[in-house]
Amino acid sequence: MPELRHLVLVLGDQLDLEAAAFDGFDPAQDAVWMAEAAEESTHVWSSQPRIAVFLAAMRHFAEALRGAGRPVHYRRLDDAATRESLAAQLRDDIAALRPQALVLTRPGDWRVLQALQAVAAEAGLPLALREDRHFFTTPADFAAHARGRKGLRMEYFYRELRKRFGVLMDGGKPVGGEWNYDAENREAFGPEGPGFDLPQPPRFEPDAITREVLALVRSRFGSHPGRLDSFAWPLTRAQSQVVAWWAPSRDEQNGGLSRLLRGRRPGTAAVPDSVVPQTLSDDDALACFTAWEHAGGPVVEAAEPVTPMAPPTPSTPLDLDVRHFHRSIDTHWRRTS
Repeated sequence: MPELRHLVLVLGDQLDLEAAAFDGFDPAQDAVWMAEAAEESTHVWSSQPRIAVFLAAMRHFAEALRGAGRPVHYRRLDDAATRESLAAQLRDDIAALRPQALVLTRPGDWRVLQALQAVAAEAGLPLALREDRHFFTTPADFAAHARGRKGLRMEYFYRELRKRFGVLMDGGKPVGGEWNYDAENREAFGPEGPGFDLPQPPRFEPDAITREVLALVRSRFGSHPGRLDSFAWPLTRAQSQVVAWWAPSRDEQNGGLSRLLRGRRPGTAAVPDSVVPQTLSDDDALACFTAWEHAGGPVVEAAEPVTPMAPPTPSTPLDLDVRHFHRSIDTHWRRTS
């Protein structure tokens, strides 16, 4: 087996091909490590749907990694040799794979981070911990905020972040004049409910991978709360995304997407009825949408035009013939109705 430079550890809530742990990934000398560990569902009891979401999403993501040409070492929960905990499984796989270093996007769970760091230290391997780009900030950032304070309230940290990143801000003040509307949000609906019909969530019927996981969860975690009878959750990137297309057109300035993104600045609430200027260049449109992305809005992906494929040339039939019209035409007929 060729020498393994980096073993990239991917946890069940880090299923992103663009995660920081993949920066500089080289399929020729690096590999991905993923493991399904029973402890992650039992150290605090998880419901059956939650377990199924994690395991099915992980298995779909492993397929996406393989499709992207990234070597994957994947441990399934139903494999006989799979250990109960992530730490124990990683310890075994380090001994078998012998990587030179480990790479990990910072876990959101302090317990998991401590366990994996302990395994790396025990093996004498460097562990490169990379910050999670899905978050606005880092634990070190919060530690700096907390230093020297007598009391801690997340509200004040959130305000700092909103000012720094311009989230729901109107200049130096919060949009609407208030930092939050928690008091109003705690009110309950009346007996009639919200007063409108709630839309049904989209359903994604389980495929073969998901059906296998559902059977495993019923067998292994059948005593856990929850049911899987109507399980139809989104489990892949494509299923979980809302994709909006924008393109310049004659009536583009009146379209909902343009009014929402072109008609206002990040941090402002009012949406105009139309957009000024009515037309703009591709570069200006990209700059506008990129500003929204940097403010935490939708991710911009350019749709590159490609040369259309030429239609296949049909073969010439060899059995063509001529039809003869032998009947006489009634030239005196007139339509009367």
